Amino acid sequence: MNIGILGGGLAGLSLAYYLIDKGCKVQIFDSQHPLSATRLSAGMLTPITGMNCSINWNFETFYPSALALYTSLDAKQTHPIIRRNRYKRFFRTEKERLAFSKRYPTHPIYRQWSIMSILPNNTDDGFHNPLGGFSANNVHSIDVQTVHAILRKKITAHHPFEMGTYSIETIIASENNVRYRGHTFDAFVCCDGFNATRNHWFNWIPFQLLRSDTLTFYSESLDASSIYNRGKWVLPLDKQRFKYGSTHFRVKHLSHSLEKAGYDELSRTLNESLNVPFQEEVYQSAYKMTVPDKRPVIGQHPTSHRLYIANGFGSKGVLSIPFCTRTLALHITEGTPIPSELDIKRWIS
Repeated sequence: MNIGILGGGLAGLSLAYYLIDKGCKVQIFDSQHPLSATRLSAGMLTPITGMNCSINWNFETFYPSALALYTSLDAKQTHPIIRRNRYKRFFRTEKERLAFSKRYPTHPIYRQWSIMSILPNNTDDGFHNPLGGFSANNVHSIDVQTVHAILRKKITAHHPFEMGTYSIETIIASENNVRYRGHTFDAFVCCDGFNATRNHWFNWIPFQLLRSDTLTFYSESLDASSIYNRGKWVLPLDKQRFKYGSTHFRVKHLSHSLEKAGYDELSRTLNESLNVPFQEEVYQSAYKMTVPDKRPVIGQHPTSHRLYIANGFGSKGVLSIPFCTRTLALHITEGTPIPSELDIKRWIS
């Protein structure tokens, strides 16, 4: 099969990787937009998420696929793209502490990940800690930008990768093929991230556009072997540089109007969280797509059966993309069913 892919972010490249493994020819079209989600992804594979310390949805399905893909890419690298970290979560509010204390005895994953308590007022880690918290072993962090570069290099060595602004309005889908930019494909997959807001083929899906902001800072006092979270995560980049984030603003379109609000929130909460010296370095923003049920959207267009989509990964793309894109690749090439909770069909009224 000859397959076109619109979007060269983590989703588009992962899909291409799995399709090539099934013997397909692929051609990727990418805009390399500076505000794409892949550029700012934190890359954490943690089972616990949110203010209520809940378990990431479908974690036990997504995690093995994610670890398998990133481990296979890591094996041939001089510098590791996967790091094992200790994860330390500090409660910001009494509500968070109570939510965790209710969930902890009921879910086996807390025991599997060797969850241990952090006592209140223990500030050895450099964080304000009046309410205590918990820690977990062997939480993986992924160097997403390096993963992206590795996948792109592997794919473009033998398959076309075309740059340029997306022209979605020129996609022509028929019963037998899809045409785009003078090329004809057996199937065409839209992995176009926030550009889905103007993709008329899938504009009936209730996508929601999110803006996220991160702040990179420098500190000689934090332990770079741990990932931290006190309402927002702190991810080590090297021995003295850390990334902090992220904000989540629901917006209607790309805009610079929230830059001050995003920066102010990050700067304020970082100052509230740390009790050690630090220096702010770089503030960045990106946009991502989600849907009301906060689950990925993959599958076949209901009437133009040569068209497919992989989108809606939100803030959990590093965890969910490998499983979802492998599932979609198998669906396209072998007709393997897509789980109903991920299938685009759930949005067909």
